[in-house]
Amino acid sequence: MGMWMPVAGVLITFLIFRKYFTFLWKRRIGELPPGPIPLPVIGNLLDVSRGLPYDAAEKLVRKYGKIVSLMVGDQVTIFIADLPLIRKAFKDDRFSGRPVTIWNYLGLAPNYSHPGIGMEEGEIHREHRKFAEKALRDYGLGTSAGEVFIHQEVSELMQILRDSHGQPMNNAFPFAATVSNVSSYMIYGTSFSPDDPKFIEYIEGDSQVKKESPAGSLLTMFPLLRFIPPFRGSFLRLKSGTVTKHKRVQELIAAHKERFDPNHPRDYIDAYLVAQKSGLASFTDKQLGYNVVDLFGASYGTSTTILRWAMLYMIVYPDVQTKIHEELDRVVGRSRQVAFADRTYPALHRSDHSRNVSNGQLRAIFIAA
Repeated sequence: MGMWMPVAGVLITFLIFRKYFTFLWKRRIGELPPGPIPLPVIGNLLDVSRGLPYDAAEKLVRKYGKIVSLMVGDQVTIFIADLPLIRKAFKDDRFSGRPVTIWNYLGLAPNYSHPGIGMEEGEIHREHRKFAEKALRDYGLGTSAGEVFIHQEVSELMQILRDSHGQPMNNAFPFAATVSNVSSYMIYGTSFSPDDPKFIEYIEGDSQVKKESPAGSLLTMFPLLRFIPPFRGSFLRLKSGTVTKHKRVQELIAAHKERFDPNHPRDYIDAYLVAQKSGLASFTDKQLGYNVVDLFGASYGTSTTILRWAMLYMIVYPDVQTKIHEELDRVVGRSRQVAFADRTYPALHRSDHSRNVSNGQLRAIFIAA
């Protein structure tokens, strides 16, 4: 018995670290690009977590080239730092796969799957992504019809800000409502009030998920931590916030079905229901719920954050705010709102101050995140 113990130990070690050993072997024989040597269990976590993200990326590129292989936890990652290569990869379906993340472990779908547009892969993902792109364009995305929604929501947001009379306020819900309502017209065919209890519950659920996102990244790298305190609490809060969002969306879809007229589709959900009635196998009710959560979440999260940071910057730097006001007054005037057509207006392209402030703001948000 004693003679088998070392053999058993080696076998168990190999099974536990098989991804690690496989990664090293594939890199050695040239199946993976070069990169820093990973450590067992944590991989290259120390190589990418020290200092600012772009500083770590630049160091890797200088040492290993524009394509670098990494292990983050037990996840194999290929890092590309060349814009033409990135564009080429994005157009190749071989690079459209999605990793297994903590969202797959929430138990909302069988077999650790995560249906929807954001985290799914394969033929069903491609089918629903293309369908969503077409449907959203049909109902206003990037068109003059969508511009009407934007102008309407901006006007309402400005009125909310005026009604505050310069007093301190929480701008989270007004900004979230403004941004999300633009997409809501295209997805739901309606809009939400910042005071709507169900809308507030959805935003709070989403905020809870975002608050736990750092822990979610760690849980993705080491999913077994979801069973161990204090990470168990983070996992349960992630699940609770996600369940809240799905519950609210299912209620909206149910109400939408009561008003559904297949002869007069009004928005993305109606277009989906028409496709569902035509007998397309993957167009299930569950898939619709996941798609809407993904579309709605993607439509307002980043934009809301950018707008809130922009407001903060304008408050902190009133001299910059004054210069941007002057540029907009000179180029657009005060008789109308900024329009899509202004993107091709020569004078607006010469308004470098506004563009530089926007680019700098995006860089600062990336660092803060």
